[in-house]
Amino acid sequence: MEKPAIAGGKPVRDTFLDFARPRLSEASIDAAVAAMRSGWLTTGPRVAELESIFAPMQGRRHAIALNSCTAGLFLGLKYFDIGPGDEIITTPMTFAASANVILHLGATPVFCDVNPDDWYNISPEAAEAAITPRTKGILIVHYAGRPVDIEAFEGMASRHNLFVISDCAHAVEAKYAGEPVGKRFDFSAFSFYANKNATCGEGGMVCTDIDDAAAWLKVIRLHGMDKDAHDRFTSPHLGTYDVKEAGYKYNLTDIAAALLKPQLEALEENYNRRRAIWGAYNRAFADIPGVRTPPSDKPGCRHALHVYSIHINPAEAGFGRDDMAGGLLAENIGIGVHYTPVHLFTIYKKTLGTRPGMFPVAEDFGVNTLSLPLTPYLSDDDVNDVINAFRRLAAYLAAAKVTG
Repeated sequence: MEKPAIAGGKPVRDTFLDFARPRLSEASIDAAVAAMRSGWLTTGPRVAELESIFAPMQGRRHAIALNSCTAGLFLGLKYFDIGPGDEIITTPMTFAASANVILHLGATPVFCDVNPDDWYNISPEAAEAAITPRTKGILIVHYAGRPVDIEAFEGMASRHNLFVISDCAHAVEAKYAGEPVGKRFDFSAFSFYANKNATCGEGGMVCTDIDDAAAWLKVIRLHGMDKDAHDRFTSPHLGTYDVKEAGYKYNLTDIAAALLKPQLEALEENYNRRRAIWGAYNRAFADIPGVRTPPSDKPGCRHALHVYSIHINPAEAGFGRDDMAGGLLAENIGIGVHYTPVHLFTIYKKTLGTRPGMFPVAEDFGVNTLSLPLTPYLSDDDVNDVINAFRRLAAYLAAAKVTG
């Protein structure tokens, strides 16, 4: 076996393989150009069309386009009048935005540990044990696109009179019991950030079946005005409007909506490509000691296959996550970490007094997880480069540990 780059060998690749480069079709590019040429750039007819497409995709009555998933999570909490003294249960195994929105409203995020048998999704048992008289709701996250135990959380919410907000940032294609995960719970929020399965660079969507919430969201997302820009400048009225309450600048632009629509139409094609890559990785790494590969679907569910995160047990593998990460970067392979548990970040340690050791399962995964490139942009050669680099490094690092 050739020596890896960290040992003086030639890198597997001459050029760097981006970790999460999106595949933008010509249809997306043409649609964005057409939007620019139309002269209507901000929230307008293309956003309305996108909302009308997305709501039935998720089995919802309403879809409200926003500039981020974070905005959707924040507004969902605000609809329930969350504020100081309230507690919201959530997972530490997520991006910081899922918990930051709770702090923004003056409430307290209450973290609970994750379930390794459900590939590090929030544990229903741990969540129920964390409920107190101050608990108002639960913010669940479908980690990496794997649906949580939805029925367990629905039952919990009913027993304790709690609302549930579903962070579906990873889960646009995910299904539970044959239905889109976005159909369940009070609100479901989606991300169209640059590395997501469907992207417009920056963007989001919040879905609900609550009619008055949908009407409120459309007002609050744009400064609290009762008429958006398209209404003000294209409808036959005097141009006046009312500001119902102090709202936010959370609207999506027509350019972004135009870029996104063809990607939603190509979801299945891109999903199938990610599934093929996921399967290739799992087959290639199955025999490496100490490397635990992520499962895809569980019974009755469809994994959205957003993040391919492996778990490395240093005692069994003979190397750690950081050893492999540094080695892959030297081979010109991009990598990611999903995630450092949120409670270990400085702001949460200062604000909540969280500390290492509180959530051992999440902390073990956070220290030992490594994400590999997974995007329809990857060619078969790219995938083979990742596999060859990983296997070469695993053999070298394990042997170096033994001989060293």
